[in-house]
Amino acid sequence: MRTQPNTVLDIHELSKRFGAFVAVDQLSMTVERGDVFGFLGPNGAGKSTTIRMIVGLIRPTEGHIKIFGQSLKAQRVNILSRIGALVEKPSFYRYLPAWTNLYIHAKMLGGNAVDTIDDVLKLVDLSDRASSKVKTYSQGMKQRLGIAQALLGKPEFIILDEPTTGLDPQGMIDIRLLIKRLSSEGITVMLSSHLLHEVEQICNRMAIINHGKLIVQGDVRTLLSQRDGTLHVIVDKKNVAKQALSALPWLQSVAEEANGLRISLPHQYIPDMNAALVNAGVRVSAIHSDVSLEDYFLSMVETTHGNTDLSGMH
Repeated sequence: MRTQPNTVLDIHELSKRFGAFVAVDQLSMTVERGDVFGFLGPNGAGKSTTIRMIVGLIRPTEGHIKIFGQSLKAQRVNILSRIGALVEKPSFYRYLPAWTNLYIHAKMLGGNAVDTIDDVLKLVDLSDRASSKVKTYSQGMKQRLGIAQALLGKPEFIILDEPTTGLDPQGMIDIRLLIKRLSSEGITVMLSSHLLHEVEQICNRMAIINHGKLIVQGDVRTLLSQRDGTLHVIVDKKNVAKQALSALPWLQSVAEEANGLRISLPHQYIPDMNAALVNAGVRVSAIHSDVSLEDYFLSMVETTHGNTDLSGMH
């Protein structure tokens, strides 16, 4: 019986140097079973190099990679048979049908991969176009076919490197829904992306790297809650609410808005703020935060200043 360690990916002090250039620098992070894990960083941060080391395309200069509790260096064949990856833009035989493309890849994988073709086409919503030549596919359909290819053989862990690059808005939505579907099927997902709002919507944990170094990793909601920001709080008794909040030592500011209050405070005190309002007899209808993953990302990356290109992050 195959053991099921809770940690799917464990990277420890991983480094990759190309001559004098350090692409990845003593990077340590973990992906847990069931995660939709966001892997973030500005252009040139080392994300793609890290992914290439994880899937065995390049060798680390230093450090260790464990997947499913096993050393990638010692158990490479066994480990890679249990993971799928979409790295860079997927390539296919354009004049062959999608099903045939998957069949060729499945035969190379061996095992029961051929038996999974129809299932993965259904999972990525391409069953009705299985017999169509790939040259007739839109870019979004090609991306989904690439994910289908990565799913052949029923991997437990799938790594997607910028899967929405070059897609129109509908294509992005399709990939986002697909990732959620994969997670619901019990597949652990690692998603490298420059679309911060997308990561915020679909990822439960994340890591941010810059210049090859880890800046931060953890639960997305917890990390965002640790950043100071502005709240929009809808209440029924503004004056009573302002009086109750004025006694709180960590409150930074409070001002009236059309339908409530605008409050600035460290976000870890939101539960205490809510309790103070309720205890004062104030009805709290909603609490909205202005802190986004983009705000958090920019604040983290600014601490690792240098030649950081943020032009692709949004």
